[in-house]
Amino acid sequence: MSNSIPPNKSSSSQNVNDNRGPEKNKRDKGKKFELKGKEEKGSQKEDANLFALMAETQQKGEQLAQQSKMEGVQASQKVADVQAASQIRAIIMKTVETMAVGKVGATDIAHLDLKAGEVPGAFAGASLNIAKTGNELTVNFTHFATPAMEAQAINLVEHNKEQLAQLVQALQVKGIQITELNVGNRSIALPKVEPLPSPMKISSSELGTQADRQRQREEKQDKDQSGPKK
Repeated sequence: MSNSIPPNKSSSSQNVNDNRGPEKNKRDKGKKFELKGKEEKGSQKEDANLFALMAETQQKGEQLAQQSKMEGVQASQKVADVQAASQIRAIIMKTVETMAVGKVGATDIAHLDLKAGEVPGAFAGASLNIAKTGNELTVNFTHFATPAMEAQAINLVEHNKEQLAQLVQALQVKGIQITELNVGNRSIALPKVEPLPSPMKISSSELGTQADRQRQREEKQDKDQSGPKK
């Protein structure tokens, strides 16, 4: 009868564990690499999102700066256009005041060659012709140096309605009605302006107001003199 040594459970278990050890280590390392890869991908994605956000913010900033610059340029141009239109209005009024340049039948006429430095650039070299029949006035700007200058002059006059309205009112004060305004080949639409009251109407209105005030003062005096009723 042979004596057999029973297998050692702990030794057998240790062998199994030893055999499984490398596989487990591989799995652990694989999990670590996988986790590290995910972390790196997540970090790269966050960096990409951050760069995209920075680029978008920079682009918006540049757009706002450009918009602000454009608004500044437009505001400056608008001021310059108003000043130029005001200068043209003054030239028309001055020419109207010296209408005794020529006469054709019942029409007074005036002609003025506009010189550079004395008028807005678009009108330099053009001609101003004014005709007045009775209390009606026609104004024509002709013979522009170039088509581009003519187009610029048309745009300047058309887009300054306030200056046109002031021109119409200033002529009304003198008892003159402007019926036509042409710039090159363009007929400019004149704004409708409420007619100013005549001096007679103003006087009547003022007299009526003064009479009302005088009557109120007299009624107050009568009440004060009569005293309170007993």
